[in-house]
Amino acid sequence: MARSVALLFAALAAGGSVASDADISTDAIAQEFENFIKAYRKDYSPEERKARFAAFEANFRFVHSENFKGRTFELGLNEHADMSNAEFMNMRLGLSRPNGTKPWGDLQHLGTMVASGATLPSSVDWRKRGALTPVQNQGHCGACWTFSATGALSAAWQIQTGILAELSEQQLLDCTGGSTQGCKGGSMDAVFSYARRVGLCTADSYQYVAHQETCRSTSSCAVAIPQGSVLGYRDVRPDSELSLMEAVAQQPVSVGIEAQGMSFQFYKAGVYSNTCGDSPNHAVLLVGYGTEQSTGQRYWLLKNSWGPAWGESGYFKLLREASGSGQCGVMTMPSYPVVRGRHQGPTQSPPTSTPSTTRAPSAGQMYGRPPCLRKEVLGRVSGGVVCTPRCNGWGECPGSPAPGVLAQPRCVLKDTSFWGQLMGIKYCALVCHSTSECAAGARCVGSGKTGVCVYPDSDETVRQVGAANNATTLSAEDPRRLSEATSATNGVFV
Repeated sequence: MARSVALLFAALAAGGSVASDADISTDAIAQEFENFIKAYRKDYSPEERKARFAAFEANFRFVHSENFKGRTFELGLNEHADMSNAEFMNMRLGLSRPNGTKPWGDLQHLGTMVASGATLPSSVDWRKRGALTPVQNQGHCGACWTFSATGALSAAWQIQTGILAELSEQQLLDCTGGSTQGCKGGSMDAVFSYARRVGLCTADSYQYVAHQETCRSTSSCAVAIPQGSVLGYRDVRPDSELSLMEAVAQQPVSVGIEAQGMSFQFYKAGVYSNTCGDSPNHAVLLVGYGTEQSTGQRYWLLKNSWGPAWGESGYFKLLREASGSGQCGVMTMPSYPVVRGRHQGPTQSPPTSTPSTTRAPSAGQMYGRPPCLRKEVLGRVSGGVVCTPRCNGWGECPGSPAPGVLAQPRCVLKDTSFWGQLMGIKYCALVCHSTSECAAGARCVGSGKTGVCVYPDSDETVRQVGAANNATTLSAEDPRRLSEATSATNGVFV
């Protein structure tokens, strides 16, 4: 179907003039409708066929007309071409805005991402990092909220553990409860609150059927993310382009957009810049940003749940604006989950040119109280010391903190020595918003509302380890040692 429609458009444009809607005969569109029926295996009753053709003809003429207006995006007929826009949106949209002051239910709020002024990459695309599951099709069910949530959770889990798990949207559709209404709509807040209490099943073991059924026990499925692994959430400062850029540079982010209009229904490629509102009614996953080389337009990159035949293989680009709520309200309600899990695969570190150090042996957990593990160094930061491993080549941190520690490892410490600056060597530390997020005996030290978990110099064990292993302690005073933590990629340090 797509090929035949493209050929017809080419024929209409031949001869140096643009064909108007009136130049396209109903008979020609009827032939395209037959091709559409065969391509998508449609089956109509005689009465329904008339209504479907009427919708198809209107959509065909609309797509043809819009594509000759010189917009920054292209439209194309797809499997939804036999549906009116009102019918399509009624079946495909299903985002309910969270109520109250805690948008993700009873999950612990782990802070608000605020732009730190850090130097950000010119572009981000999580498709290239192996953190995204294949594009799915929610079908005739307003379950977009479940797909946005599973996308955010799967990505967070992959970043933390190295394991990419396809999670079950059907489990969330059946079991989330609360304010959700199945295919009639729901919100990500309810999903994350539910995910805190139970394990999350794989998509294969709890398959999607596009309608709500009776909730099944997790004992009947294969659990991909164990109970207790979802710790909380962080929201992103609304209406802040830099804050959202910094957040998605760290991990994919659940967002809502206002997705009404025929142009969005038939979006095919390019940077979507059409007029739209700022009241989100559709949940999607923000997976990056960049700049279109041909036009210089800045865009957000998002993953939809309308199947790979829609848009750019299921993804779309949205105009990236620096102020207000953003194109279609994309900067209105961004949030992302925080998960805990042990990394299962090997981590890659860049070559090192730093002087060797002697590390105190330890059988404890990474990021714990000194003495440090062999893969860590003892680093001095303002107010105390940390056991810190090297960041890998992607700016990611190995391992995880002890169970019950809410602070998460991030690549936030930099070596200010000659070799450290030359090689761009960075180390990991647990980023916190309060001392309650750190392990027992550690405290949250930093500027503003964020910091890193450190063990104070007054701690007797810390004093003893420091005295016995002076050569391993990194400090700002020694050119070969680690400076005070002042930079990060997660909105905490620069």
